[in-house]
Amino acid sequence: MASEKALPLASGDAVTVRERLFSGGLEMYLQPVVDLRTGDVSKIEALARLDMNGRIILPGNFLPLLTDEDLALLFRRGLEQCLLWLKTNDARGAVWKKIGLSINMPPSYLIGEGSVSLIGEALARYDIEPSRLTIEILETHRISTARQGEAIRALKAIGVLIGLDDLGSGHSSLLRLANHPFDIIKLDRGLLTNMQTRPVQVFSVVRSLLSLAHDLNCQVVVEGLENAGMIEAMRFIGCEYGQGFGLATPMAQSVFEEWMARRQPVQLGMAGKDAEITTALGACAYLWATMHGGTRTPEQEQRAVSMCHAFGGISAALVAADSLKPLGDWLVGRVTGSDARM
Repeated sequence: MASEKALPLASGDAVTVRERLFSGGLEMYLQPVVDLRTGDVSKIEALARLDMNGRIILPGNFLPLLTDEDLALLFRRGLEQCLLWLKTNDARGAVWKKIGLSINMPPSYLIGEGSVSLIGEALARYDIEPSRLTIEILETHRISTARQGEAIRALKAIGVLIGLDDLGSGHSSLLRLANHPFDIIKLDRGLLTNMQTRPVQVFSVVRSLLSLAHDLNCQVVVEGLENAGMIEAMRFIGCEYGQGFGLATPMAQSVFEEWMARRQPVQLGMAGKDAEITTALGACAYLWATMHGGTRTPEQEQRAVSMCHAFGGISAALVAADSLKPLGDWLVGRVTGSDARM
């Protein structure tokens, strides 16, 4: 199997890259977006890779060498490859037919003649429901907001979903959210960077963005879930969908098929909202969500304490306390290794 490496390419390699990319070197890797409530795969994000004679080159190394026309062609070729893969695997049964596809669209594609109609024709050719396709239009200052709006409305008219990538990475993302009718919002992985050192702040920001997205009737995917603690924490905070190396890395299409065949969602600790807490970060998030969930009954408070107590290492005095706050402070200290408080 080819290895995936961040191999540098010189600007002089542009001709070689284009020739290889469009003569069999394009491989669309797949990374699953997982339902954090059930462990099911809800969709896959398609990620371009360049196969240079067995060496897999990451997009950050070859995309800068491509022209606008190259990027538009790359999008069309990648979309065709992924739609064919969906069509082929739909024959495997109902589970596969529920899987959607998400793909990034370069801004240059928006200004191409008949660009939206070409997408509709490709969906029809492979008999894929438009609602299974999510287009993530990358941010740009080269194309006016009005022109982007026209393209988004045209895509929605044929039934395609529109995604906003990397919400939280800059003020411009909020401007786009205010100006365009997105269906799906992806929370930037950078929002989770300080989860181990400042968990309460991260929980608060993510919960606020979730509320904003739900007010706009948008589905939310949180990116950057790198380990079990982050997965548990985001599930308990209320995130419904997640993506990241802690769930699965980007995979070649054949490898993804093997992964789907052998995976067991329950083993990922995703048996539902009552799932067992296995990490300090998960316990911290569960207790924080309980404390910030509005009106709660004594039974709900006791359940929060019991679940956190089951995690282990909590003193009897903390469990017996009338308030959840001391227990919360203890958990934050355990996560951060400091005297931080909830």
